[in-house]
Amino acid sequence: MANTVATVNSGGDELVIMLFRPRSDEVFYRDLLPTLVSTLAAKLTEQGSRLVYPYSRDAPVLPVGNAFTFYNPGLREERQVLEAIDRARVDAELNGRIAARRNSTEFTNLLLAEDVTILYEPITNVTTREILGYEGLARGPWDSDLHTPAALFDMAEEAGFLFELIRPLVGIIQKMPDISYIHHMGYFKSLELKKTL
Repeated sequence: MANTVATVNSGGDELVIMLFRPRSDEVFYRDLLPTLVSTLAAKLTEQGSRLVYPYSRDAPVLPVGNAFTFYNPGLREERQVLEAIDRARVDAELNGRIAARRNSTEFTNLLLAEDVTILYEPITNVTTREILGYEGLARGPWDSDLHTPAALFDMAEEAGFLFELIRPLVGIIQKMPDISYIHHMGYFKSLELKKTL
C-alpha cells in the first residue's frame, strides 16, 4: 500500500500523512516516526509565517501529533484508520498545550527577571522639528521570540499576564513630565504618549 497525504475534514484545517510499514519494522515505530514528527513540527514552526503571509506576520500555531495502528482483522479498516486519526488529533492537541505551557513559563520567567526593555521614539512635526509626543515600545530580549512588541503582548495576553506587563509601563509613563494622557491601540501593542501642547 502506498503512503498517503490527505485532508480529513471539509474545512481542510487538518492534514493527515499516512505511512504504511510492516509491523516488524520496529526501528520505524520506535525511532524514525518520533524523529519525523519532531522534525515536521520544527519545520512548521520555523516556516509557519510563510503560510499566512501577507495576511499576518505572526506564525500560526500548528501542533503535530502522531499515532499508529496495527491491522486488526476483527475491525473494519476504515474504523482502524479513523481511530488512529482521532488518537493523532488528541496527541496534536496535547503537544499544542505543552508548547503553550512552555511559552507561558518562558514569558513568566521574563516578567520575573524584569527582562523587558522599553524604547521611546519621539513623534515629531517634520516642519518645525517640535516633539509632539513619544511612542513607547516594550520589547523582550533580543535573542528571543518575544523581541517584537506584537509577540510580547500576544504572549502576555495568552498567558493571562497582560496587566502585569502593562503595569510597570504605565508607572513609568505616569512619572514622565508633560504627559496629558495615554492612548492604547489594539491590545496595548502600541502606547502613544501625548505631550501637553
